[in-house]
Amino acid sequence: MLIVEVPGHCQRWFLVGQSTMIQTRPVGLTNQPDFINGALLIETDLDYDAFNQYLKNVEARLQRTRGDQTHGPRTIDLDIVVWQQRVVHDDFHLYEHTSVPVNELIERYGLKVAQGRPPA
Repeated sequence: MLIVEVPGHCQRWFLVGQSTMIQTRPVGLTNQPDFINGALLIETDLDYDAFNQYLKNVEARLQRTRGDQTHGPRTIDLDIVVWQQRVVHDDFHLYEHTSVPVNELIERYGLKVAQGRPPA
């Protein structure tokens, strides 16, 4: 179990697995350094919105700034791609930086994933 502290609160979640980290070329805004990408398989008792907010708090703590350029440089970018065995990041398969690490975990753990957000 990992306990990650974010100013104002502490959440618990379990790290089940981690993909290989890969270096990928930037998408869109190409005159910037390459990115390092990977995926984590996590179990949590938080609901989707609470866990997504937790990730945004982690990004803020690590000084992630959101600007006009969606494909610009950043200190960190945390996204939920699969939630409760459903793909919730519709275009994850279009880009190497998300598809390769996520597919690695899906295959390694024999996950059965479907499209669309799970029922609330």
